[in-house]
Amino acid sequence: MFLISSYCLITTRFNISDEKSEIKKIDKEDISNLLKCSELKDCQNLVKIFNDTFFAKKESYNWSEFKTLFEDIDNGFGWVLSSKGIRRKLEENADKTE
Repeated sequence: MFLISSYCLITTRFNISDEKSEIKKIDKEDISNLLKCSELKDCQNLVKIFNDTFFAKKESYNWSEFKTLFEDIDNGFGWVLSSKGIRRKLEENADKTE
């Protein structure tokens, strides 16, 4: 999910842009900025962050606990269910990659 929401989405958007489909081309500087936090290492780091925080307190959850983890807007994990949320977390954690 993390790769599809980041690198794959960016390259697809770049590749489908043309005048016929009226999809504007992304300039090279914008693509460069987008790719800086969307590399495989960034996705791997985000998976590690997710695993470390999601399973920090417990290894398993009942339905109610699980649901609560995704409904908490400020500290929850709902971001993992959308491309926009994943990209935001990649950007937030880009400087933390090794």
